[in-house]
Amino acid sequence: MGSPDSPCSCVALEPILKRVMAMMQTVGPTPPLMLSGGVAQNQAIARMLEEETGEKVVIPQYPQLMGAYGAALVALGMRD
Repeated sequence: MGSPDSPCSCVALEPILKRVMAMMQTVGPTPPLMLSGGVAQNQAIARMLEEETGEKVVIPQYPQLMGAYGAALVALGMRD
């Protein structure tokens, strides 16, 4: 597919970017933005999201685990 900056790869990623933008609109994002999940491992998506929003996108060290961390925090809160 080429390098992450190639026009071909960016065109292929546009549907994913549209889905991410739609999800963001439902929650009303506030900066800084954090990208999680497997898609965050694609640096081109983060770069495209920064261009689209004009905001810095933060990617955690292990973005694919953020859902599990969130679930663990909810479960921890339910112990009481």
